[in-house]
Amino acid sequence: MCYETPWHVEGLEGTQFYHHTTLPGIGEVAGHWDLRHCTDAYLGNYDFQGKRVLDVGAASGYLSFELEKRGAEVVSFDLDDGANWNIVPHFAIDLAEVRAAHSASLVRIKKAYWLSHRLLGSEARAHYGDIYAMDERLGEFDVVY
Repeated sequence: MCYETPWHVEGLEGTQFYHHTTLPGIGEVAGHWDLRHCTDAYLGNYDFQGKRVLDVGAASGYLSFELEKRGAEVVSFDLDDGANWNIVPHFAIDLAEVRAAHSASLVRIKKAYWLSHRLLGSEARAHYGDIYAMDERLGEFDVVY
């Protein structure tokens, strides 16, 4: 199938959260962005009930799980490998070094996603691939976020 087999992640070790989140049994976990106070506004105050939603760039999953709480069937989409991140070349950076750092970071972000997925009891499915070559087996979506 085209969906990722869930990873079993026990705790916070080796994770990296993109968004602040609150997890059962753990509590508040810091990330780069905190949308908890404005999630509905950030999502456009849209009614996601019964919608099939593709969350592009799901990262550690905060928005995927919030969309799911709002009644959506969610497919969380992210890069298959952080080395494939679109990077603008610059004379002052070592592209190989930046790609290696992105690759390692994405593994930690995916671990955060799967830890949250397990603790929140999520039914969202994840697909890792190339956004420019979408796997047609994912089907159609009502909303792409």
